[in-house]
Amino acid sequence: NMTIAFDASSSNFTGWGGSVTVPHTVSGENRIIIAGCTSASASDKVSGVTYNGVAMTRARAEIVSSASVYLYYLIAPDTGTHDVVFTFTTSDVASNCIVASFTGVDQTTPIYSSTGNSNGYSASPRSLAVTTTSGGVAVDFIGSSDVRGITFSVGSGQTGINPFANAKMSYETDATSMDWTWADGERSVSQSSVSLKAA
Repeated sequence: NMTIAFDASSSNFTGWGGSVTVPHTVSGENRIIIAGCTSASASDKVSGVTYNGVAMTRARAEIVSSASVYLYYLIAPDTGTHDVVFTFTTSDVASNCIVASFTGVDQTTPIYSSTGNSNGYSASPRSLAVTTTSGGVAVDFIGSSDVRGITFSVGSGQTGINPFANAKMSYETDATSMDWTWADGERSVSQSSVSLKAA
């Protein structure tokens, strides 16, 4: 098997809008791009995500008031710098968006498993059990739109992608759980994860 490797990450946000554009640069072989975003709504607010005009596939959506998170992917994305466009169902969505690409991923069955949780208000910590194949990499996205604020800290063994205090991504090879802590008291938090299979 090939070794799955992190390629690059990018991010952007809107405080009030109908879409978010995230320019992202992809390189390498056996590629996949993962895109996550948040919303505060208890209804589905993401109508679609594209990379270079190609529709991405929704892997997960944990939808709950003040903490909805969405996770999309696309195999064999074009190399070079292109836009990831998150399109919302209404023009009044606040959203933090993170994009990450990886190499060495199986191009036929890239997603070995997926899971998530949206337990509503809870205190730190948050641990999500995940299942990976040998050499597989779990990629998770955690978010909160709680107006009181929150700052997530990544768990041991995970590599964090940390553009925002209240929305982060991380990845870990051969992971069994994806863990986060925060010091802000009870907050509304959701988390989605996919496990990538090595090529």
